[in-house]
Amino acid sequence: MATVLNYHVGDELTYKPGNSRVKVIHSTLKPGGVNADEATVWVETKLGTPIAIPYAKQDRYLTTEPPLPKPKKWPLPKQ
Repeated sequence: MATVLNYHVGDELTYKPGNSRVKVIHSTLKPGGVNADEATVWVETKLGTPIAIPYAKQDRYLTTEPPLPKPKKWPLPKQ
């Protein structure tokens, strides 16, 4: 497990699998990260869907960086 970042309610993060911004709504991490193995962070998508992510796997799902730019679509051939 990499460094455990303590997220606070209201923090804006990027959810990597969906490449979208989410907002932290709840965190069960205790001060000092003493329960990092079983703690979870709850985030909410723009559609209002809550997602629980274990702190032990946070690097796989969350990042503080902005979302990646969307790839450009290929232009359709002229007919």
